[in-house]
Parts: sequence; C-alpha cells; structure tokens
Amino acid sequence: MGQVCLERNDVGCLVEIGNQPSPNILCHYIDNSQAWKATFIGSSFVRRLDGYLKERREPLKPGYTIQFLGKGGAGYKETEAQVSLIDMDTDMVFMYVGGNEVKPQVPMSYHVCSMRRLLELIHRRIGRSKPVFIINLYERLKPRGWSDVIKYNRVVRTVNKRFKTISRRMSNVVYVNTFSGNRFSHPCLSSVLRADGVHLNDVGQGVLLWKLTGAMEDWMTS
Repeated sequence: MGQVCLERNDVGCLVEIGNQPSPNILCHYIDNSQAWKATFIGSSFVRRLDGYLKERREPLKPGYTIQFLGKGGAGYKETEAQVSLIDMDTDMVFMYVGGNEVKPQVPMSYHVCSMRRLLELIHRRIGRSKPVFIINLYERLKPRGWSDVIKYNRVVRTVNKRFKTISRRMSNVVYVNTFSGNRFSHPCLSSVLRADGVHLNDVGQGVLLWKLTGAMEDWMTS
C-alpha cells in the first residue's frame, strides 16, 4: 500500500507533508496490488503534472501506468485531437480542459456542448464501461484577457457547476472536485499557484495528486 499525506497549515490550506501519518493529518492509502492504466488529456495542467512527476522521479503511484497527452494552450478542439492518441486498453481517462476558453465572448453553451462531445468521443475510443474523470477548472489570480479577476473566477465556478451536472447525467463520468475540503480562494489560492497566477506550484500539484489518486481508488473500490 502506498499513501499520500496532507495537513492543514495555519490558514487552513492543505499542504503535502510526505508519507508519515500522524493525528489530524489526512492520508489516502493506495492499493498497489493490481496494475492500472490511466490516460491524462487536456491543457497545460496535464503537461505540467507530467513534468512534476518526472522531476520527482516517481510514478503517479506505484502500480499505475500513466499516459500523458496534455498540451500547453489546448482547448476543446485540441483535446479532441488527443482522443485519437489514447491507448485503447487504458482503464480510465482524466481530463482537464476548458480553462483556456473561459473568455467574455464565449457562451456557457459552448462549454457544455464541447464537454459532452469530448466525453462521447472518449467513450467511443475506450468503451462506455470505463470511467472518464472531469477535473474541475481552477480559479486564477491573474486571468489572461480579463481585467476583472472576480468576474473571471465567477465564470469558472459556473463552468464547473455545468461540468458536474453533465457528470451526473452521463454514465461512467465522474466530476473530481479538487476544491472539496480545501477551497482554493484567498488565502489558499495564492498558496497553491505559481507566480504567474495561473498554474499550480509544487504544493498545488501535491494537493491535485492527492485528490486524483483518491478518485481513482474510490472508483476501483466502488
């Protein structure tokens, strides 16, 4: 069994502390007895997660084979192109997409229709019995193309609500809320983002990994 352990700092934000459990520390145990294959598609969040794991010289978790197909700047259309590259024997797909297309001129219906189309394409590729995980979009401190950060983050929250609704209405689609128990707003948001105000720093990557491995385990034991 492997594990990821987190604790809350003095402002209530989750931070990774390694793998030594102690009282009041959240630990998620991973069953490594069976090999699983997961594929990650989407934008730079996926690409940077791959880089983070390579820097640490470790897999997502022992026992997992991971295929990363993320590309910086990818939107819905670019992610559709990644679907054809997914290994058909993968056991599950994780997807982070939509953040680059949260723009004032983009209607909410575009996010909904694009996500539904992506999910349909993925299930055609890997089979409808396998799960697809939608990773919630992250709020930002410095959204590109927006002068009002509060308005941008309000739109992000609305998109996430739509994604969650989609997951409830489609079979074998899971919405992964990495905000749960650790809402990424001030001061927590600034503690998990890089200086660019957009991408996750190492602490944020640790929290994201903890949530994703938890989602994997929940699915496999359900």
